Amino acid sequence: MLVGQLKIGKSHVELPNSKGKNIYVITVKSGTVRLNHISYNPDGHTWSTPPGNGEKQHIDISEGTHTFHIFVGEQYGKNNKIQLVNPSLFENVEVTYLVEAAKSNKDAVYFFLFLLIFQMNIYPLVLPE
Repeated sequence: MLVGQLKIGKSHVELPNSKGKNIYVITVKSGTVRLNHISYNPDGHTWSTPPGNGEKQHIDISEGTHTFHIFVGEQYGKNNKIQLVNPSLFENVEVTYLVEAAKSNKDAVYFFLFLLIFQMNIYPLVLPE
């Protein structure tokens, strides 16, 4: 559960971001969430620049299940960040996601299943290939 921006609790979560191609399957059960794909900016040491490679920086995701193929690059020695943010000030959003490293990555392929419920309790299930 991602709580509203003005409520007590977490209104965003950072997703796993292995360098290379990743597949993100995001299910929004109510409301809307925003997926942010951002790169490191050494001017100010913030994560505020677009990701490059023609990737979108922000994607609004409505109710339903959506699949995104995202290339996670590296800027100044730091991997891009992938975040889910509840843009609402007051409404909570229930969301689940699955992250899979694409088979073209040199690293071993792992599946991460995170169920976000009640105060951002995260229950991972990791399955090696």
